[in-house]
Amino acid sequence: WDMDTETYSCEEYALRHLVPDRVMNNADSVVRPKITSTQKLTDKILLGQEMRARELVQSTVSVTSNGNPTTLWDQSSPDIEGDVDACKDSIRTAAGIEPTSIVIPYKVAQVVKRDSTVRNLIRYTVPGDILLRNGDLPPVLWNLEVIVAGSVYNSANENQTESFKDIWKDNVLVFYKEASPSIDSLSLGYIFRTGTFVTKSYREEKRNGDMIEVSVIEDEVIVAAGCGYLLTNVCAGF
Repeated sequence: WDMDTETYSCEEYALRHLVPDRVMNNADSVVRPKITSTQKLTDKILLGQEMRARELVQSTVSVTSNGNPTTLWDQSSPDIEGDVDACKDSIRTAAGIEPTSIVIPYKVAQVVKRDSTVRNLIRYTVPGDILLRNGDLPPVLWNLEVIVAGSVYNSANENQTESFKDIWKDNVLVFYKEASPSIDSLSLGYIFRTGTFVTKSYREEKRNGDMIEVSVIEDEVIVAAGCGYLLTNVCAGF
């Protein structure tokens, strides 16, 4: 086997939050303002990471193997499994491997789980009855790990009324994910990172509090476009 080389550039992403002394002094022992602030800052950075990854894997420029479903999935008589099979076959032909995973946006997942063919497929599995009652998709479907992408973000400006929107729209990604990443292993993409998340705490005397800062240095990169197939605009309703 052989491989090509490519460049990437890791950027630092950091957020900080002030924990005032009065909050610390008045907090009950179970509240733990500094720990809560660290967790929230980390979650916000991870949300940004997800949005950058979304821009990559939902783009037909990055995922060069792409197409539309035979019939829109929210129309009558769609062939969802047939569309997914076509994606799998494209990856197998292009990269010589069977894909491992499928990313289904939350609103699309609501359509998929109501499809009669999919419901019958789930019905006769264990615990299919529980999944049907709860309205969930199984963790594995069509021999693919199911990832329901349901993150939302607040698109409003600061101090304005919140307006939450879906990060993921109506493109479905089928892809191969390497279980043991290495320099010479195939995978649709990797997150390259220098070190791990770093948390700092320093005193802000003028503001009477401690500043909590969380940062990470990383880059999200498509490394083997043939390991993915993007089904675009699978639904008409959104």
